[in-house]
Amino acid sequence: GYDFRVSDAFHAKGKKVIVIINSGSVMETASWRDRVDAILVAWQPGIEGGNSVADILTGKVNPSGKLTMTWPIAATDHPSTANFAKDYDMYTYKNLQDSSKGNIKGYDYSNHEEDIYVGYRYFDTFKKNVAYPFGYGLSYTTFEFGKPSVKAKGNNIEVSVTIKNTGKVAGK
Repeated sequence: GYDFRVSDAFHAKGKKVIVIINSGSVMETASWRDRVDAILVAWQPGIEGGNSVADILTGKVNPSGKLTMTWPIAATDHPSTANFAKDYDMYTYKNLQDSSKGNIKGYDYSNHEEDIYVGYRYFDTFKKNVAYPFGYGLSYTTFEFGKPSVKAKGNNIEVSVTIKNTGKVAGK
């Protein structure tokens, strides 16, 4: 499990707790997201990542990114985990058994048997609840969306909508 003593100590002093996620993949957040004030997914930002994150946290730049993956409520919500080793720790990604004996299914490799139902395709098709859907993202500003317009032009369809920034800061 998670140790919340540090975040609890900051909250006790009236301070905000912001979690910066530096990862190339989704992770479980449901067990702790209500104990922090904000989550910023930096992905794998590289050498300028610290500057980029600082610009967002100080308000110099408005966060405008959207999630490129669906984030599950629990890691085991992904059907691919059915093929993981049964003694596989979903939080530390360690096998709890010695796998030095060669290529052992579930330890050294995993068969993906979920067909095309990977990521958002699985969650959308089977109407599963998620922590954060594909395309989710917040901003420091607010937007108003006008009524969409749909026009057929030959073999093409054109969809347009007017978007107005109704907030106090610039945003995308």
